[in-house]
Amino acid sequence: IVLTTADKAKFEAYLKAQLKKHLNDEISVKETTVSGVTSTVLFKPGEEAKPVAAWSVVKKHFIFCIDADKRKPAHYLAQLTKLKKTIATNKAFNKLKGKIGKHDLLFYVSAEAIKKQTAKKREEKLAKASDWMKKYIKEKQETEEKVMAYFEALVFGVELSGKSAAIRAYVAIPPEKGKAIHAVLKGVGKASDFGKFIGPDAIALARFSLNLNNLMDKVIELSPDARKGKLTKNADKIKEATKLDLKKDILGAFAGRYAFALYPPSSLGKLIKPNARPKDILSAIPAALLVQMASAEKATKLMAKLTDLAQQGGVPLQMKAEKDAKIYSIGVPGGALIEWVLVKDLLVVASGEQLAKTLKLIKSGGGNVLDKIKTTRAKGLLKKDDGILLYFSYSTVHKMLTEAELP
Repeated sequence: IVLTTADKAKFEAYLKAQLKKHLNDEISVKETTVSGVTSTVLFKPGEEAKPVAAWSVVKKHFIFCIDADKRKPAHYLAQLTKLKKTIATNKAFNKLKGKIGKHDLLFYVSAEAIKKQTAKKREEKLAKASDWMKKYIKEKQETEEKVMAYFEALVFGVELSGKSAAIRAYVAIPPEKGKAIHAVLKGVGKASDFGKFIGPDAIALARFSLNLNNLMDKVIELSPDARKGKLTKNADKIKEATKLDLKKDILGAFAGRYAFALYPPSSLGKLIKPNARPKDILSAIPAALLVQMASAEKATKLMAKLTDLAQQGGVPLQMKAEKDAKIYSIGVPGGALIEWVLVKDLLVVASGEQLAKTLKLIKSGGGNVLDKIKTTRAKGLLKKDDGILLYFSYSTVHKMLTEAELP
């Protein structure tokens, strides 16, 4: 950890005073010099005192080094002060740094560094492992290497201002793997107008795309060879039990686009009651899940089959027919825990009174969350066919808590 100090003597004196005040008396602090660099080293107590961390002030920079192996933090620190090449000469780092624009905080992860560290730890484990454990470690290695092949580096930046904080992240993916990832994060056909179906009073919402068929293909591809056969057998068992093909009839029924919205609790009192029932909790926390299906025909077929299987399994399903839809629910004494309905190619699952409100928005329109979201980028993601958006309304939560009547 490197910090820039305005007054290094004052800063170090403050740090030593805080250590003396807060650290356990058994933890010893000692100054040492390695390669001309004087460091303050912290030693962990025990039969053989082991150094766990060290710091030094070089020019205006305070450098703090933690050594997880508890061996020689002062040596590592000395090396850091004499580097001929630094991260600033790394082409991959500079390329990603430029992607996130202005920033006050920066976090960078290199896949190459992770691979080296993982390989080192794996070799240490293999040297001590039994024959059975070696087989497990190598299986895990196979999966890790396949997963890491999809990742080069990550940069995460935060830009701070008096009124806001902008957070940006960029992941570098090998070009040959990029298309495969896009296929997993891309839905089928044109997206539903999710933003128009979420009320303006939503506390939080998430909108994302995930192609389940392509995801399953990736899971099989990245699995160890020994497990691929088991996954195929499980798919065969599902077909035998349900008469539905896992990829074609189940996963293929989903368009791969989803939205979830959470609304202000109708009663905070119900949530904090010691004897609160599941019905009270779910009715007090209105929420809605919107799932876009590949087509109304595929969705109807899947829903009918799943409903039959649930009833055969003794699930307390209830159904009420309305003009142009069948509303299903899982009931308990006093009402429904959760309700769902299929509206053309859109499956709506909701708790509390949110199903009726969401259906009204879908069928008749009205004020929605797009009226509330001020950020152009966020609005754009809600309107695009594919994208990932997480939204939280601080002002709505603040108003809800200040006006709440608690028991």
